[in-house]
Amino acid sequence: MSTLKRLVKFGFIFVLVFVVALSATADVKTDITASSGYTSNLLNDSTRLEDSYSTINANINIYPAAPLAFEINNRYTYYSKFYKLSNYLGGVGFKFIPTGIQSRFTAIINARFSSQVYRDSINIDNSGVTNISNNNDNYDFGCALGYRFARAINARLGTSYNYLKYTNYKGANRKTWKFFAGLNLTLLRGNSLDIEAGYASMDYRRFNDTVTIVFLRPNLAAQWAYADSLLQNDNLRSFYISPRFSRQLGSKTGFNITYNYRKFYNFAGKRVYGLNSGFLSPWASVYEGPSITSSLKSYLVLGFTLNLGVGYWDKTFFKSLERPDGRITDPTPTRKSHISIRRDFQTRAFISITKPIQFPNGTAFESTLAYEFENNHSINTFYDYKKSGISVIINLKM
Repeated sequence: MSTLKRLVKFGFIFVLVFVVALSATADVKTDITASSGYTSNLLNDSTRLEDSYSTINANINIYPAAPLAFEINNRYTYYSKFYKLSNYLGGVGFKFIPTGIQSRFTAIINARFSSQVYRDSINIDNSGVTNISNNNDNYDFGCALGYRFARAINARLGTSYNYLKYTNYKGANRKTWKFFAGLNLTLLRGNSLDIEAGYASMDYRRFNDTVTIVFLRPNLAAQWAYADSLLQNDNLRSFYISPRFSRQLGSKTGFNITYNYRKFYNFAGKRVYGLNSGFLSPWASVYEGPSITSSLKSYLVLGFTLNLGVGYWDKTFFKSLERPDGRITDPTPTRKSHISIRRDFQTRAFISITKPIQFPNGTAFESTLAYEFENNHSINTFYDYKKSGISVIINLKM
């Protein structure tokens, strides 16, 4: 581990100890969530592997002084059939807001470190997945400036940095800088329009264009070391724009619709080492294309909160080496390809109903029943799938 990485980790540990020391006199808010559910397609592919899961999540927010806020997060997820996928995620972070609530000018600085550890490496028969270790660390930093020009006009400008580091294989590591600007307008009769645009630059590693075969090695460590020797440094640049419109529909119902479009400047033909799978892949969030989502929230049912939502995504992914036998051939839209071309057309819908209970001492309790459905059509037939899931969620805020 480099000196810089050691300093960052030790810095976050120091912050954690400092926060615990302050918590005796600070304002402390605790949020505990327990959930249990079932999914008909755990890996988001045509294998259609079913499983049930349980998750416990504990957030502690500490406010030692007006400009500062600290957060400690711990989450554990257990899968009943594919228990090796069970994982722990822990994180610590802080937010510093030096400006007052009444000020027209707002400044925010935030930082966060989190680490995710899986119970074991993953081996799933007949799926092309062999001994994958997804343990990773995330380093995040961001700062933003905002200004209220008028009561109904707010502007913002900011930057963020993320370093995603896989502890057992550096070929999937990446560093991403993002720069963004946004404008929020409050219109007549409860209408709101928010527009954000941004530019991102991601450093990553990909296969050299001359590579045509990746020979097998006797064990996983040797295979990854060999594959790593075939990779070269590259930089992926992208632009996105995202307008969002929301409005009230009466006194107890709200509606919003969001459009997002992301375009990569130097994306075509690039090939990476790793899965495209939405559940396991380090590249699952790296895609270009448009999406549109809409949701409705209503308090019309006495004592309950109803949430409805739908969405559509058109995703074009990296080409990736998916099978462990090593050959790279001309890409074709079948699972037998060693380099997979993948473009998905995905629709999702969800519904949830929540019963909140507020106690006189400020404690809040919520119970939620949720159902979701997903239909994914892909030019790579291995990723043609349908998925449904149901979950029960209990949340306690103190």
